[in-house]
Amino acid sequence: MTSLLPASPVPTRRRRLWAGLLAAAAALAVAAPVHASDLVGGDAISLTRTYHGADGSVLSLRAVNNTVVGFSQDLTGTRAYVFSGTRSGMTITGQVYGLPKGSSTQQGPLTLTLSNGGSTLQRASGENVGTGTWIAKLPSQFTFPQAREAKFQSTMASDLDGAFKGSDGSRAYVRQYGSTVVMMTERFAEPGDARPVYATVSIATRSSDGMGGAFFDLPHQTANLTSGQFIGQKSPAARDFLQTLSVPVPGYPPLRQVAYTADYAVDLDKFASEIEARLTPYTVGFSYAIAQNGVVLRKGAGGARRAVTASNGLWSPLPFTENTLNEMASTTKTVTLVAMLRALRERSVSVDAKVDHYLPPHWPRGPGMDTVTFRQLLSHGLKPTVGKGLHYPAAMCDSNPYRCLRDAVAGGMVRDAGYHNIHYTLMRYLLPYVMDPVGVTNLFLFEPSESKRNEEMSKRFRNYVRGMLAEVGVDADFKYVYGDGENGAYRYHWGTPPTDEIAPWIPESEDDYLEAGSGGLKMTSKEFARFLSKLANGALLTPTDLAAAKSIGFGGEAPAMSGPDGVGPLYSKNGGAGGAASQLVVYPGTEVFITRNSMGNEAQPNDAGMLRAAWTAALIGK
Repeated sequence: MTSLLPASPVPTRRRRLWAGLLAAAAALAVAAPVHASDLVGGDAISLTRTYHGADGSVLSLRAVNNTVVGFSQDLTGTRAYVFSGTRSGMTITGQVYGLPKGSSTQQGPLTLTLSNGGSTLQRASGENVGTGTWIAKLPSQFTFPQAREAKFQSTMASDLDGAFKGSDGSRAYVRQYGSTVVMMTERFAEPGDARPVYATVSIATRSSDGMGGAFFDLPHQTANLTSGQFIGQKSPAARDFLQTLSVPVPGYPPLRQVAYTADYAVDLDKFASEIEARLTPYTVGFSYAIAQNGVVLRKGAGGARRAVTASNGLWSPLPFTENTLNEMASTTKTVTLVAMLRALRERSVSVDAKVDHYLPPHWPRGPGMDTVTFRQLLSHGLKPTVGKGLHYPAAMCDSNPYRCLRDAVAGGMVRDAGYHNIHYTLMRYLLPYVMDPVGVTNLFLFEPSESKRNEEMSKRFRNYVRGMLAEVGVDADFKYVYGDGENGAYRYHWGTPPTDEIAPWIPESEDDYLEAGSGGLKMTSKEFARFLSKLANGALLTPTDLAAAKSIGFGGEAPAMSGPDGVGPLYSKNGGAGGAASQLVVYPGTEVFITRNSMGNEAQPNDAGMLRAAWTAALIGK
């Protein structure tokens, strides 16, 4: 993600405005830390406590001097709102602001009266918030709802309504009313925890992309309570923002800083139906899968993995199912990219290191091979910094994959890279060299057979990829080798009926893993989507390497699209191989993969554009 930090803490032209905002926030909010426990405050009227509503909701209230703020949520997700008010005697007068953790968008005045030392609250007038009475209970008597999808949201770059993912594992629910921005951020240590580590309400004034105001930790969190100044800085290019909480209390960290990225709520059933409606009329067979946070949530398939043609002798088509293996083509590059970045990290080799040291020592090097880096080759030649690229030698790669790579390196980087280059195929040798330079050097010194060298290097490459995927629960038996012929997709020119079989499904063929790297991967859509989601949620790469993968473009393509109204970037990668086609798209918070086994229908839209339109149509509350 692009850095959200301004060049200086506050741009010069805004300093007076910020100074006024922060001075007001400091006057309102600075308070000493309070230890979060099951004890209620000791003053005569204690309002820093948790309350149970007559409708089953929970209200967590915080009082700092005469300022009273809180957050209420019910178990159904109907209502979730921030309350901000001022206490005068036995009355609290303020406003409620509906947040997208609930579906209610209510906003308006609310007056509460208190009794029994603050242990009972009653609604005297104002907004209907679902209940009229609250009774104080200890935080340990509640289970607080964890993360929810936004029940309403905006996709406009200027509007912050919606849910956001925090760089510390937290979640923010934000509502913008004109220049007023209200949010609640919370972080649970583990799924299933009854109480969050922290739950914080922030109320700020927005001016352009800057925000300033106050924050208040709430008593249902397990960490110590603080309150103080809030500063927010929105990214000018996307619906992301950086939150900085200042705690001016001796002994406490001066800043609590979290970067938040938009996490869009999608009607997954509608998303799936939109994909099916767009693919069914225009393909012989297809499958798709939709994932979030590393889990496949929707999947489906349609059409035939082998259709009836005039020459194949079938009486009825063989169905394309969610278990059908198909050629992934160039989306293989995304898997290879992740494997290469992990191998470099494991061996403490920079992605900007020169590849020259990780090629067979006796191979001749052509022009540019003494300076080209891993990053440049992984960028696939599509970045301006690469320019020239390595290319496939003519009429050799199908018959001798070893000499194909050797002669490509000898030819050097003398022509514009273009798309059809050999950069990712070379990773099949570079990765084993990075992982075991001594062992691989010995292989090339003592094994005279070129085919044996290639087979050993290919096995090392394949085993590393399988092990990497197995670590995150992705089926490692996807096979660069063709699997059971009963599950294979034949490939076709689209037609009614299909006119021919471009490529048959050949069981037990070793050819593809011997030439793997840039293509050749056979996988189901559901397993590829699981891999893609594990990649997006950080389970496969460090944050630094994930940023590099995004910068590179998930396999040699920069972010290709923006979402509706400037949402984005949406990361994409496509693949095509003689009748087979595949497409991945990584949206904010959702990942999708499709594969199909036919080509040639002019009515079939661009797959990336089709998926963008399907996702847009499925956004909730847009």
